[in-house]
Amino acid sequence: MLDALLRQLVLLGDRISVWPVRRQRTANAALLVVRLDAIGDFVLWLDAARHLRSIFPARRITLVANAAWAPLAAALPYWDAVWSVEVRRFADDPIYRWRLLRKVAREGFGIALEPTFSRKLGFGDSVVLASHADQRIGSTGDTSNLQEADRARGRMVYPTAACGP
Repeated sequence: MLDALLRQLVLLGDRISVWPVRRQRTANAALLVVRLDAIGDFVLWLDAARHLRSIFPARRITLVANAAWAPLAAALPYWDAVWSVEVRRFADDPIYRWRLLRKVAREGFGIALEPTFSRKLGFGDSVVLASHADQRIGSTGDTSNLQEADRARGRMVYPTAACGP
């Protein structure tokens, strides 16, 4: 019960943190890609990642990356920018979390992509929601790590019928 209440408070804080942000968006607004998982999952995903440029040729691509492997990602030509995130700090430090979510909200992303197979609502999904992107795409992957209430909230993050948990 306490755990669920804490999750609700974190998600409410996320919404409040990005609410008043005004963003600029162009016809080819940037693409946000969120990967906050471990290095092994990131490495396995790289073959798919190399195709992002051909799928979104006219968009600036920003990768929000786990700080543990962000330097590796920054050396790759698949994106224009890599924003490093200390995942543990993102979970535990509300001010750090607030600043990252506001940075994402201000950028004006048109598309947000969260391809992590086993997503966590309070992590990558929160970053995607903060983007206010018109198109939010998430892996349907394995949601067995989520409680039903979190799956329902995930459907709000990814409202398109073909996306989300």
